[in-house]
Amino acid sequence: MFHTQSTPVPALLHLLPPREDDFPLRYGPVRACRARAGRLTFERLLQSMPKRTDLWAIYLDMEERHGTQESIRALYERVIALSMNMHKMRFFFNRYRQYEASHGTPDRVRHVEERAQQYVATHTKDGAAPTE
Repeated sequence: MFHTQSTPVPALLHLLPPREDDFPLRYGPVRACRARAGRLTFERLLQSMPKRTDLWAIYLDMEERHGTQESIRALYERVIALSMNMHKMRFFFNRYRQYEASHGTPDRVRHVEERAQQYVATHTKDGAAPTE
């Protein structure tokens, strides 16, 4: 997508739409061209903003392009272990299931479905879902 070797990084940043809190979104994809540097960038960003679903989604995209199956699965397991609202978690569980359906085995798909059921069971006690 981006060719950082021939195009200056500041020029690439202007291609992305401006937002008030867009530094992670503008900086991460440029660094994602170099997978190791991109991983370090996202790890630092997620330490300070662990519930930013946009960061997790971009990080997962990068890993799916540049990572191994082990690293991709480990990242999915990390994100589904978080405690966010049901709507956000449904997005990640569906995405993880789609990944396993296309790259994994039926056992891996069942594993994701079981993890989703466990999440729902533990986070809906007394009928209340987590709000954040």
